[in-house]
Amino acid sequence: MAKVMGRRSARILALILALIMLGSVFAYVMRGGQIESRHVKLRLSDFREYVNLTPKGAYEFEYVNLTEFAKLDPTDDLRIYVNGKLRNIVTPIIFSRNILEIPGGLREIYSAKYAPAISLYFVNCGQSKVYFARESEFNYKTFKIQVRRGIGLIDEISPLIVGYTPLVKSSIDTIDNRSMSCSNVYGYLKRINGSCAYAYFIFGDVAKRRLTSENKSVSDFFFEGYRYNYQNDSYEKL
Repeated sequence: MAKVMGRRSARILALILALIMLGSVFAYVMRGGQIESRHVKLRLSDFREYVNLTPKGAYEFEYVNLTEFAKLDPTDDLRIYVNGKLRNIVTPIIFSRNILEIPGGLREIYSAKYAPAISLYFVNCGQSKVYFARESEFNYKTFKIQVRRGIGLIDEISPLIVGYTPLVKSSIDTIDNRSMSCSNVYGYLKRINGSCAYAYFIFGDVAKRRLTSENKSVSDFFFEGYRYNYQNDSYEKL
C-alpha cells in the first residue's frame, strides 16, 4: 500500500509540475502566440559547470533534467523515482506561477542546499523570458538582481539563478573569484558524463561525515547519477 501511495503522490506532483509548465506556455501563446526571449550575459554548459558559480557552504546537490524525463512514460520506474525526489527539491516559495512564470517551460533544475537558508537554484529555461513577481531590484556588479521577500533572481545568466538573496549575490562574486565557490568539486565531476537525467552528489566534510566504515571516514566525494540509454532501452547508473 505504501508503494502504491508513493507512486500516486509522485504522479500528482508530476501533474502539478506539468500544469505549471504547460499553463505558462498556453497563457502566453493565447496572448500573442510568440514567447519572448531574454538578454543573457553569461551562459553555462551543464550542471557540472554550475558548481563553479555555487557559493561555498552548500552541503547537498541535486540535478534533474526535465527534458529527458518528458520522453519517458509516466509509469516508468526511473521517472517515478525522480518525481519523488522533486518533492524535496522544489519549493512553492519560488516555484509557483504567482511568483515565477516561465513561458518557455522548465528544462533543468539544479539545487544546492544550505542550512538554514532556502536552496540556491539554477533553472534552465533556454532563452525564454521569465516573469518574477519582484518587489524591488538593484544592480550588483554587472548584473541586476530582482527581489521578492528575501528571494533574489538573476535572469541575465543562463540558466537563471534564484534563491536566498545573499546566496544569489555570492554566486555573482564567484564569477571573479572561483575560490569562493564549490569549484574544487569540479575536478571530480568533469570525469563524469554530463548527460545525466538525474544526479545527486556531496563532497568535502559533509561526505567525510556521512561516508564512514567502522567510525572512520572512507571518502570525501559521493555521486549518484542515472541516465537512460535509448539505443538498448536500459538505465545506466553512473
